[in-house]
Amino acid sequence: MPYVAIPSSKSSSNTNTHQILKRITQLTGIRLPDPTISSATTLRDLYTAYKIKPAPKKLAQSSELQGLSSAAPNITVHGKRQTPIHKEMQVGRWKVIEEELTRRGLPVTGSRWQGGKLKSPMPYAN
Repeated sequence: MPYVAIPSSKSSSNTNTHQILKRITQLTGIRLPDPTISSATTLRDLYTAYKIKPAPKKLAQSSELQGLSSAAPNITVHGKRQTPIHKEMQVGRWKVIEEELTRRGLPVTGSRWQGGKLKSPMPYAN
């Protein structure tokens, strides 16, 4: 590929560059970040930016696991860790549990001691 510089002046060639980038984005479906576009000085810079493979999808987004839900309806795949609160929300009991906890003055989530994860609520006597 011959060395072709991309002019940085506000001329008609800058508009041409924008049109080229727009058309490449339409054809490939890959959008380059603005800092990559603005730092590119040659067409080779843009070409190498398009050659870089995008970050891989997360495991939960893979087509194999998404197709698993139709094959095995008793299995669910989540993108993040599911806590007991998430499970209660799915069932529909969380509102009742939350109201009861607040009525009794108990913490809704986490520990009732400030910094409970950092230190013991009852320090040892020395």
